[in-house]
Amino acid sequence: MPIESHEPLEDSAQADGRRLVRYRFVDHLGKHHDRGPKKVPGDFDVDADRAAMASDIEAQLADNEYKEFATRFESGLNPMRDAQNNPIDPAHSTRTAIIRRLLRRFLSSPDPVKVMRATKALNNVTDAQMRSLLGINQTKVDAIRIKATQLADIAAAVDAYVPELNYD
Repeated sequence: MPIESHEPLEDSAQADGRRLVRYRFVDHLGKHHDRGPKKVPGDFDVDADRAAMASDIEAQLADNEYKEFATRFESGLNPMRDAQNNPIDPAHSTRTAIIRRLLRRFLSSPDPVKVMRATKALNNVTDAQMRSLLGINQTKVDAIRIKATQLADIAAAVDAYVPELNYD
């Protein structure tokens, strides 16, 4: 979600002809994100620098948020629900963007446990949603569904023969 405002905290001339600048950015939640100080040439365009930095901060906030959702998903939790099963709404992204990234990452993982978690999550996604989220056609959706079913069958067979391991 957007950086709603940005302003210079400091823009002072230095003895060597350069300027020392520091910036403050405020996101839509009212949180401050200060950057700097950094020395720049005397004719440096701080407005353009702040605008570019605002985009970078927005991307960093969305990426950090995605990593939190991915950690929840990787640990076997529903990343979009809290412990009381209430929906968790992303603050710096959208639910669709988070789910798209999670599915793409975990469906393409070489780790079968991660793929299995992703395939279980697909049970809650319609074919139309999957086509939209992953940008694929129905043929690929059908292939993913078949693989997901095969993985679920394999997991069930293994679970039937192997007791859960206790590492305590």
